[in-house]
Amino acid sequence: MVHTLHHRGPDDQGTWSAPGVGLAQARLSILDLSPAGHQPMRSADGRYWISFNGEIYNFQELREVLLSLGYTFRSSGDTDVLLAAWAAWGPACLDRLDGMFAFALWDSATEELHLVRDRFGIKPLYYSVADGQLLFGSEIKAILAGREGPPALEERSLHEYLYYGTTHGEHTLFAGVKKLLAGSRAVWKAGRLDTTRWWFPERLVPLQLSVEEAEEELRWRLERAVRLHLVSDVPVGVFLSSGVDSSGITALAARAGGQRLHTFSAGFDMGKGQGELPAARALAARLGTEHHELWVKTDGLPDVIEALVYHHDQPFGDAAHIPLYLLTKALDGAVKVVLQGDGGDEIFGGYPKYVGLRRAALLLRAGMGGARARAVDRLLRMVPPPWADDLHLRNLRRKVNMLGQDDDAQRMGLFMAGASPAFSPTVALRDGLRQRVERADPFHRYRLLQPAVAGRDLVEQGLYLDAQVLLSDWFLEKVDRSTMAHSVEVRVPFLDSELATWAMRLPSSYKVRGTEKKWLLRRALRGVVPDEVLDAPKRGFGVPFLKWLSGPLEPMLREELSSASMREWVDPVVVGRMLDARTGDKHPDGVTLYRLLQLALWKRRYHL
Repeated sequence: MVHTLHHRGPDDQGTWSAPGVGLAQARLSILDLSPAGHQPMRSADGRYWISFNGEIYNFQELREVLLSLGYTFRSSGDTDVLLAAWAAWGPACLDRLDGMFAFALWDSATEELHLVRDRFGIKPLYYSVADGQLLFGSEIKAILAGREGPPALEERSLHEYLYYGTTHGEHTLFAGVKKLLAGSRAVWKAGRLDTTRWWFPERLVPLQLSVEEAEEELRWRLERAVRLHLVSDVPVGVFLSSGVDSSGITALAARAGGQRLHTFSAGFDMGKGQGELPAARALAARLGTEHHELWVKTDGLPDVIEALVYHHDQPFGDAAHIPLYLLTKALDGAVKVVLQGDGGDEIFGGYPKYVGLRRAALLLRAGMGGARARAVDRLLRMVPPPWADDLHLRNLRRKVNMLGQDDDAQRMGLFMAGASPAFSPTVALRDGLRQRVERADPFHRYRLLQPAVAGRDLVEQGLYLDAQVLLSDWFLEKVDRSTMAHSVEVRVPFLDSELATWAMRLPSSYKVRGTEKKWLLRRALRGVVPDEVLDAPKRGFGVPFLKWLSGPLEPMLREELSSASMREWVDPVVVGRMLDARTGDKHPDGVTLYRLLQLALWKRRYHL
């Protein structure tokens, strides 16, 4: 099992076993590079053994507290501190941890195995229970290596995947394999696994701060988070684009001092011109960083996509992992730790959809939801082709349809995912499979979370749901798999536990004000980041996968979707109609086709 994870930890490998239990570790050495940092690691008193993936950023503060309590340490790293913290406070120690982590800890006194995952799910953890045996790992491939028999499709998860391009919550597309939820822990004892949450963001008490107080405290918390994320026994770099998030992290990291900061920016042949390179270059010069520009070519796209299916272990419908995978590969070992701006949009309100939610709330209060919105939707459906395929009209229909939903969970699920109920994503499946798949509710995860956001304004609901769903199940998975594929650890200071949980307590009006996004964050970074960066419109980075489907990926697309294997799952007539609907360099059903391509590659790899 541990050999399947060599790419995640090529520096060291260890195993430990006792009757009824075994732990293994493929280690990427970041803190304490000496043999004292070897894992699995035993506690000083011999009671506990741990296999730990991640970083505890406040481990030095915890170390001082634990030393005062009489605990001793044999290494200078954070794993030793985590063991002592568990010995001192048990599971209550989790509330004291500021970091990203997934770990397995064996308690020899109680004969219990504890599985734990961090608040936002930055680090992954999967498990499987069968025939009285528990298997777990950072990636599903490790579990499959330890299981007997061929893998099988979890049909109820397929509806969710076709809607969103990934699965939500604990379910995966492999039957019998689950994901430990973010902010959760599990205890295995006497052949039984009990899972429970240990972090409850819905219980966070709202802050009552003036704008000036919030701005000052946010700046201080940002500085602290970046400073702690720089702690490492190996060089640390920063992925620098021209956006607010990465620029803020870079500026604060450059201020933190120490060794000269290395920054990395990339240009891709999938865009026009140099993209963000000139702006990033100018900022790096202004901050005095050791700047590196990487030009990434998308040659061999079919091979890249197949490699990413392997690293994700599941089909993944967000093509944004492709440039991140290529960028990390282009680093070619220059650094093994990189800071990145993920989490800034979800915690501080950076997406246009949050402005859309604010407008939707005004329309709902004005009585423009429900039956009235459904009447408008019926009129929009009468628009004939080709105007009906206009992107702006499609977006308008999606928003109107959202307003017409009486089901709160379904409304938010559709809006937050950018999905539309006007077209069923299961339309390409064979009748028998389609009927079984459609019995599953694609909004199940949103329904589970809905009670936690009831009574909040729509913007607060959106921010909470994105922190629980979009981050954990989409973006953080994308970041982890595409970077760890090349043995690079990405750290995300905006999801620093102290910073993010504090920011989640701020009112939504401090994040989205009028049409301005990240309102308070921009104020806090004023004077730290140049005004031209803070005041620039959000650009984002669009991956032209729809054009690729009509270009370098088209032969692969047609071959995979027409294969004998894939015909077991999809209706060749419907798929053929989708493929032939191409107009110029676009497929009207391109999003569904890309997800079906990912599904086909996954099906072939695992002989499903």
